[in-house]
Amino acid sequence: MNAKRVDKIATVVIDIIAGIIVLILASLLGYILVRGLPHVSWHFLTSPAKASRRVVALACSSSTPFTCCYWRC
Repeated sequence: MNAKRVDKIATVVIDIIAGIIVLILASLLGYILVRGLPHVSWHFLTSPAKASRRVVALACSSSTPFTCCYWRC
């Protein structure tokens, strides 16, 4: 095969892979929006953030003592 043909085949393959990735990301975003938007209220969007006093440790292991993740709830 000549270089032009190989280039066209590679371009088509890359375009197909990129299209599949875009479809996957768009479907994930759509799923999140469809499942999440009914739970979002105008009050939630316009109210100021509240500071929380509770902190929950998510991932602390003895092998990695300095990589603890904390989540405020």
